[in-house]
Amino acid sequence: MRKRSKLVLLLLALGGCINCNYAQVGINTDDPDPNALLDIKSTEKGVLVPRVTTAQRDAMTPGESNGLTVYNVSTNCYSVWNSDVQSWTELCPEQPAITEFENCEQIVISGAYDLEKPTSQQELKIEMTLNVVKMGKYSYSAECNGITFTAIGSFINIGPSKVIFYLDPAASNPGNEGTYEVAFNLSHLNGTGNPNNCNASIKFLKRSTATLKILNVAGDQNGTGLTSTGGNDSSSSSYRSVGKWLTGGALTVGSTPAAHTALYYAGTQFISLIDVVPFNSTATLKEELKDASIVWIGASEKYSYGFSQVLREWFEAGKGIVIITGDKQEESIPADYLGYYVEDGSASAGTTYGSRLPEVFSTSQDAPFEVTDGMGIGYSGNKCGYVSSNQGVVFMTVTNSNKVFNSAIADIENGVFILGDKFGNPDHSTSYKDNFTKVLADIFAWSLKNAPIH
Repeated sequence: MRKRSKLVLLLLALGGCINCNYAQVGINTDDPDPNALLDIKSTEKGVLVPRVTTAQRDAMTPGESNGLTVYNVSTNCYSVWNSDVQSWTELCPEQPAITEFENCEQIVISGAYDLEKPTSQQELKIEMTLNVVKMGKYSYSAECNGITFTAIGSFINIGPSKVIFYLDPAASNPGNEGTYEVAFNLSHLNGTGNPNNCNASIKFLKRSTATLKILNVAGDQNGTGLTSTGGNDSSSSSYRSVGKWLTGGALTVGSTPAAHTALYYAGTQFISLIDVVPFNSTATLKEELKDASIVWIGASEKYSYGFSQVLREWFEAGKGIVIITGDKQEESIPADYLGYYVEDGSASAGTTYGSRLPEVFSTSQDAPFEVTDGMGIGYSGNKCGYVSSNQGVVFMTVTNSNKVFNSAIADIENGVFILGDKFGNPDHSTSYKDNFTKVLADIFAWSLKNAPIH
């Protein structure tokens, strides 16, 4: 009672700063807000509620005192008592996250910087996996040869989490051609790991003077390689014809020549077509993928899970475009790993639907050949793969027992084409083979235009 009297006397001593009209209290004001029981005015000072540690707070027994508030100095948060559930609720501004960087393989840089394009049109990005020790917000940056990346967000789970650094056009003024190391700025990083010790680098180049690299993973079925590798001894197959076009040769289907050369679509000085035999060494494949822009995967039953995993890591890092062919489940492991599924079916002639993808198959959009709806496509052997996926556009079907099945899907948003048969070596007419040559050339032309350069 004596403490309360002292408090009243203290407030009265403030010289008329308290106004108790209408059961309201105003401090430093003669006109308290009519909706407030207590209205304190100040531009220089604040209000302090009781400050306690977590242990001191938890020792309290607020009971039914719903809304009782203290400031928790252990967490730097306000704690409000919820009598309905008999527990404290923390009211915290989001705190900075605490993370750990463990190894250099957790940094993935997709693409190079094309000095012939403005920063706003670059598709370059950096992905980094961090181990989150404490959840919270993050604001990171990285710089390289005059360009700036930023990564801003919040970690909502403990453990490994991926961060994506995007280019900041407003803060970027790229320097000269060459390869330059990236300098990362990561706050609240625990442990001894440091991404700046990884020598992560970005290549700055001009597409017009660069080389676009295509991997020809030929397989060993029905000559589905772009070169003679993989047993493709049929120089007149659709695969070989397009392979020769990719390396500078002419491509004429029937009496119709391709609208342009492969280099025209690539926009580069050179195209390099590299043969890879995946059954020999997955390590070799991984090395060749580092600077590859397009991967062609011919049909084979020998693709291992290791091969498919290496391919998926490259693909998920946004390194380039994948084109896969195969006509049964045993040949579909690479497609399965990318999320596109092939089941066994019976072979029959295919039908095209070029109008569904004019950006790939229409000469009005600069495709080498016009692929229309209803063009017949041949097949090889007695099997055909029925392709299924929640992504992409079906541009070819086959009909069996009066039922229509998907035999080819294009997911151009992610850069994937899945072909469900070895259409390039058909057991049918020349016109059917020629039609598939047009389809394949258009697919590669689109891929050449859209593939990143490394």
